[in-house]
Amino acid sequence: MKIKDQRAKRYARVSAKAGLLSIVVAALTFEATTLIQFYFSARGLRHESERRAESELETTKLEIIDVIDQVETGLRNSVWLAQWALNHPDSIPAVSRRIVENNPIVIGSTMALVPGYDPVRPLYAPYVTRPEGSSSLVYKTLATEEYDYPAQEWFRMPQESGRSYWSEPYWDEGGGEILMTTYALPVFDKSGTLAAILTADVSLAWLTGLVSDIEVYPNAFSVVASRSGQIMVCPENS
Repeated sequence: MKIKDQRAKRYARVSAKAGLLSIVVAALTFEATTLIQFYFSARGLRHESERRAESELETTKLEIIDVIDQVETGLRNSVWLAQWALNHPDSIPAVSRRIVENNPIVIGSTMALVPGYDPVRPLYAPYVTRPEGSSSLVYKTLATEEYDYPAQEWFRMPQESGRSYWSEPYWDEGGGEILMTTYALPVFDKSGTLAAILTADVSLAWLTGLVSDIEVYPNAFSVVASRSGQIMVCPENS
């Protein structure tokens, strides 16, 4: 009888251990399943965020390219008028006015003569700008000792290369009085002599607004850098 009781007790203990082991195994299996589900769920969210980021960045890139194309096309279409104005110097300010009026993206323009090209006007760079938030045009001159337009990057680079040029971002003190970038084209006269640099100024404010709307991750932000690595757009609080 005692032997039967001992066997019954051992069987009960073994059964209890087996039941406890089953519970532990079930708990571990549930935990592992939960971790696996969380891993794949997190990975899926990450991949979805990456796809959304790529889509948003591609859309933004296309918008920027569209603006660049508009500016470049508008300025190239004005070269013939600039060449005509070389023989009618009093009409030179009208060339810049037409560029600004016909392209809402352009906030300023000048047709700056190469120093000494016109003996009557050794330095001549009438500037037309539309201040942000205003519909009126403002006329200035960049042919001042303080501004020294022949030394400006937007003038020097196309003058030296004979090709179109997008400037690095800069604060245009004495001109547009804002942070901007300038697209510049060399203008040649009928003899092939470089006579002037024709420009279109683009404010970076629109680009800031465009890039600031991109938020692919919580607390994430985007920046735009120029070809030299200079930051063109960056959130104020980043």
